Amino acid sequence: MSTEREDNDIAADVEARRQALDTLASLIVQAPAGSGKTGLLTQRFLALLAQVQVPEEILAITFTRKAANEMRARITGALARARDDSPPASDYERTTWDLARSALARSDAKGWELTSNPNRLGVYTIDGFCARLASRTPVLSRAGAQAQVAENARPLYDKAARALLRTLDAEEPATAHLENLVLHLDNNLPRCEGLLSAMLATRDHWLPRLADPENPRLQREALEEALDASVARELERLAGALPENLQQELVTLAHDAAEELSHMHGDGPTRACLGLDALPPASVDGVE
Repeated sequence: MSTEREDNDIAADVEARRQALDTLASLIVQAPAGSGKTGLLTQRFLALLAQVQVPEEILAITFTRKAANEMRARITGALARARDDSPPASDYERTTWDLARSALARSDAKGWELTSNPNRLGVYTIDGFCARLASRTPVLSRAGAQAQVAENARPLYDKAARALLRTLDAEEPATAHLENLVLHLDNNLPRCEGLLSAMLATRDHWLPRLADPENPRLQREALEEALDASVARELERLAGALPENLQQELVTLAHDAAEELSHMHGDGPTRACLGLDALPPASVDGVE
C-alpha cells in the first residue's frame, strides 16, 4: 500500500513531466539513470514536430552515437505506432501515442515522410553536429572537403603543436610563453611538440582550470564584442577589396535591385539595400 508521501512524489513526477512538454518553456531536467529521461525527450521532440515548419528546426544533441541512434529509433517507432488507431493502455504510452499522432499528421500535411526518411530528424552527437555545420559552410569553416570525425586525433594534435611552435619566429601573443617553455626544455623542440600534443589530448582536464567562468574575458558581453570585432575585420577586408571606382555603381545597383524586388516579392533580404546611398558600415550593424 502506497503512503501519502509516495503519492505526493508520484504526483510531483507527473507534473514535472507535464511541464517538460511545454514547448514554449526552456527547462533543465535532472533525474537519475533509468528514470525515463530519453522517453521524455522523445515526447518533447514529438511535441515540437507538431508545431514546426520543417523538422530541421529541431535539434537534439547527445554524447554518443548509440544514444543518438536510440533516440532517433524511438521517434520513428512512435510515429510508426501512431498509424495504429487503437491507443495504448498505459497513460505514459498513451501520451507518447497522442503526441506522435499530432506529429504524424503534421508530417503527412507537409510531406515530410519522416517514417521513411528519418535523416530529417535532427538528432546528433556533438561531434556529428559540428561536422555537419562545417560541411554546410565550407568557406567559413575552411574545411574544404567533407569533414569527418577523427577516431584517432593524435596526428591532428601533433600538427597543431608544430604549427604553434612555428610562431616562435613571429610576434604572436603566445611567443613569449613559448620561448620560456623552449628555454626550460633546453631547446628540445621535439619534446616541446610532444608535451603540447599530449596537453591537447587531455584538454578536458585542464581547460576548466584555465577557463575561469568568472573571468571577465569569458563573459557573454566580452565574447559578443570579440565576435563583433571579427565580423568587422572581415567586412573591412571585403570593403577594401572593392575598387573605389565601382563602389558607387554597386551601391546604385543594389538600391535599384532592392526597390524592384520589393515591388515583386515584398519582404526579403534585399530590402536592407533600400535607400542605400553609400557602402554600409563595416560593422555588425551593416551585415544585412
